[in-house]
Amino acid sequence: MSSVTLAHPFRLDAAGSAAVITQGVPRHALEVVRHIVSCRVGERPLAPEWGIADPLADGVDESDVRAAIDLCEPDIAVSGVTLRPSGAGDLDIIIDAAWRA
Repeated sequence: MSSVTLAHPFRLDAAGSAAVITQGVPRHALEVVRHIVSCRVGERPLAPEWGIADPLADGVDESDVRAAIDLCEPDIAVSGVTLRPSGAGDLDIIIDAAWRA
């Protein structure tokens, strides 16, 4: 049986159980990256360095995103980061990443 982890964000599946995702698949990498960039550094007491300085992307740059992912999940290789204004002062963070071979 493959190892699984809770899906992020936490949700229920169609059967009402906690949704899980198989570890090591591309979808798992996507969810890990999404979790890293949506957490503020210090937000997780047991992993205080997890996340980026400002997940609302006020002043974040490409190097911040790459450094956070490299620190939090060194098994994920980032091949591209695009920061794109999306209106009303918001910023979309688009990341191309995959598990390292």
